[in-house]
Amino acid sequence: GDAITKYLVEWSTSMSFETVQSITVEYLEGGSPFFKIISGLVMGQYYYVRVMAWNSQGYGIPQSSIPSSLNPHQLPNSPSTVKLAVTSDSMLTVQWELPLSDGGDDIITYRIEWDTSATYSSTNALPHKGFVDVEASHHSSYTISLLSD
Repeated sequence: GDAITKYLVEWSTSMSFETVQSITVEYLEGGSPFFKIISGLVMGQYYYVRVMAWNSQGYGIPQSSIPSSLNPHQLPNSPSTVKLAVTSDSMLTVQWELPLSDGGDDIITYRIEWDTSATYSSTNALPHKGFVDVEASHHSSYTISLLSD
């Protein structure tokens, strides 16, 4: 067959590609694999991507990406309004609110860490040093128990 001379990269927020944006990749001298950075996307929005090859006969059948869609995202901000309270002589409770930005993806888990050292570098064992992961959909506070002298 004829040599491929360019590729058309298309992306859409719709699986059926009702509204499409595209860009052509024409520099092929370095050989495959080829890549193209798609900029100007909305963080958290899922995008579907497909690619078509071009030769003297025109564009071929589009090939969808694997996975079929992804959302641009980054690490979330830290939880906001974090408060620590004495619950009893052997318990502390930490409470927090949602981060200002979820980074474009759902917050799934919060990790609560505690230590007797402000740098979290002590050699203490539980219960004076530790961590727990809690489900974000069920928790906005956590009580650390069994603390003693």
